[in-house]
Amino acid sequence: MRKAAAAAGKVSMSSSIPVDDIFALFGMKREFSLDEKELEKKYFDLQKNCHPDKFVTESVPVKVARHEESAKINTAYRILRNPLARAEYLLVGFGKPSPELLTEIMEIQEKLVNAGTMEEIVIMQNFAESEKEKSIANLKKYFSTHNLSKAAEETVRLKYLTKFSEEIKARRKSAAA
Repeated sequence: MRKAAAAAGKVSMSSSIPVDDIFALFGMKREFSLDEKELEKKYFDLQKNCHPDKFVTESVPVKVARHEESAKINTAYRILRNPLARAEYLLVGFGKPSPELLTEIMEIQEKLVNAGTMEEIVIMQNFAESEKEKSIANLKKYFSTHNLSKAAEETVRLKYLTKFSEEIKARRKSAAA
């Protein structure tokens, strides 16, 4: 959670853009569910207005301000378009994982460690991807109902499932080599 918050915090810049809320930067409601096409359109619109290449003939302070503004927009966009980063941003400082979730994660990790065949690894990868999709659906539900404790728990789950999925991909790649 802290990485998303730190990334969001690094995007300080001119007073024309809010520094405390990346949703406001994009003119969007502070909600987990968002229209990805609308987000992308707003991103390109914002970048059109502040891209550093448009200000090559301006003074150094103007160039620096536009560069910072562009960087802020890029960072905010990376956070908003990624469901896990977006959830972490929305839940900064909220809750700790339950013992049940930690047990579930340990059991999943143990299954991966014990997976000996490529078939077992593929089964684990399919499981992880399916669970990630369910987790994102759960996050949408929890955020829409303002159940932040469940959203915080599910965000931790999604983070572990994402890491787990990446580990499986790496293991498949090394097994195929």
